[in-house]
Amino acid sequence: MNRYWEIEDPEVIDTGVNILRLFPKAGKLQVSQPNWVDKDGTEKVGKTVTLDLQALYETIESDKPVEFGKVIETLFRLL
Repeated sequence: MNRYWEIEDPEVIDTGVNILRLFPKAGKLQVSQPNWVDKDGTEKVGKTVTLDLQALYETIESDKPVEFGKVIETLFRLL
């Protein structure tokens, strides 16, 4: 199993609402809810989803009918 998050330091952007972590070598982008502190005082990472950027790129470049702009518009409408 590739544990890229243990061997690569990500570029991190904390918007205050989400935390974005880009792992350029692994080609992964993580989007997380803010970190939180458990009852023992340990900081934990918020719920996270990971995008495989290579797979996304290959889908966009393929003959599959994916309109990336519509995906982004849909995501922002949900906010």
